[in-house]
Amino acid sequence: MSYILGCMALLIFYAYVAMIALHPRVSDDYAAYYIGKTSNVSPQQAKRLREATDR
Repeated sequence: MSYILGCMALLIFYAYVAMIALHPRVSDDYAAYYIGKTSNVSPQQAKRLREATDR
């Protein structure tokens, strides 16, 4: 019985991890650079650029 409960707990955990991997909650800058590959400026570089232009 404990074997089955352990297996079920692992399956639930892996399903949760897979859900997070498929739908990550990240900023738009991060998603564009690391996931979508639609930006050539990393989030760290974008932050530095914004700080320089805010002055």
